[in-house]
Parts: sequence; C-alpha cells; structure tokens
Amino acid sequence: MFTYVVCVVGPKRNVGKTTVVEGLVKKITEKGFRIGTVKHIHGTFDTPKKDTWKHIKAGATATGVITDSELLTIWNSSELPIIPETILDKLPKNLDYVIVEGFRHSEYPKIIVADVAEDLESINLSNTVAISGRIVEKPEELKKLDLDAPVVKINESEKLVNLLESRAQTIFVNQLPGIDCKSCGYNTCADFAEAVRAGEADVRQCITMFTKVDLAIDGKTIVMKGFVQDLFKAVVMGVVKELKEVPEKSREISLQIRLD
Repeated sequence: MFTYVVCVVGPKRNVGKTTVVEGLVKKITEKGFRIGTVKHIHGTFDTPKKDTWKHIKAGATATGVITDSELLTIWNSSELPIIPETILDKLPKNLDYVIVEGFRHSEYPKIIVADVAEDLESINLSNTVAISGRIVEKPEELKKLDLDAPVVKINESEKLVNLLESRAQTIFVNQLPGIDCKSCGYNTCADFAEAVRAGEADVRQCITMFTKVDLAIDGKTIVMKGFVQDLFKAVVMGVVKELKEVPEKSREISLQIRLD
C-alpha cells in the first residue's frame, strides 16, 4: 500500500494551518481517496483528573473511548519519540494520503503556512511542496524568500491538492515493480507510468503495489487478483489461528515453503 504523507507546518498558532488542512481533506475526499490526519499538540490532549487520564496515570499503555459517534485511543507516549512515525505506524494501512498538522522539523514533504519571511527561519525547508498563508498577499515578504516553491493562496485547496497528486504520482511511478504483469491493463510498467502521469490511469490500478499478499516462486513474483489474495490470506490465517504461541495482534506473516 502506498501512502503519501505531507506536513502542514507553520512557526506559530493562528497562521492558517488548520484552514489549509481542512481544505485539503475536503478536496482529497471528494476525489475518492482515503485520507487520515495527524495533529501535533504541545502539552497534553487528555483532560487531567478525567477517567481516561487516571487510567493512563495508573499505568495503562493505552485506553480506548467509545461514544455514540467517535472512537478514540489514547496512548501513553511518555517514553516514545515525538516524531510523525510514532503515530503514523498506528494509523490504518489503507490510507492514500495522511495530512500531518505540525512537525515543522521533519523531512516529510511540507506545505509551509506563514505570515512573514522570518517565519521560515524556524522550519526545515527541505522537501517544500508549497508556500501558503498571509505571506502570499505580501509581495515585499515573498521577495525575501530564497526558496523555489509554488506560492498558493490559503483558500486555493484545489491547487494544493493537484501539487500533492503530482508529487505522489512521481514517487509512486519510481516505486513500480517493473515486472510488466499487465494486471493494470497496460503492457508494461513504463506504459502504466506514462498513463498515470498523463492522468489517464489511477495509481490504484497497480495490483502489485497495493497487494495484501506477496507470493514469489523461485524468486519470480506471482501477481494475484484481489479475490485470490483474500482467499490465500483467509486460508493461512485459518491455520495460524489454531497454532499456540501466536500473538493475538500480528501485523505481518511471512511463510516460506520448500518443495524439495
């Protein structure tokens, strides 16, 4: 599964980061993609003295909360690094995009939201996708920037999404397996890549990149349709569940069969 992660960052509060995130989520969802979000909050999210806070303080690694319309998991992260990967690893694996609000020092692609040029001094400028925020309306501030990145108004969500799609497609194409299995409907991976770049094909047509089950025989990758993958997975899982000493929550199973 290929997930494109982008950070929406700024030097402080009230520069428009959440407005940008909201616009991105709305437009990306309208295109039919699955999207997740992450928010970096300084301090604590849980409310002190509340029941969930007491559970964590008592030693629980995680606590879950279910309401009529929400499902929330709170993890005790006191010994975990404060980096995007800490939470990204816990998100569903079938997301097409994850928008992270915050983590301005990360190496992930980022949309910078700022008021003035000086705001960028506290931000890791590598892998910048675009510049947005009130600085866009200030030509004198834009002239101070020594940064080759598109300038997009804070309400131009469609333009930002197009930039993200272009970036994601480029990364996806570079990761194509090159096995020319034709399952995508094209004769070669190169042909499929060109169709993706031209907007004539969807990246999700690549069964191999979005596979749940990898099968190789004597080093040769065997491509399986979705229903075959599901059947293969169900059979293996049915056997594994009957075995002792198997962790209740496993994320990956590797199986190797020798025929001689």
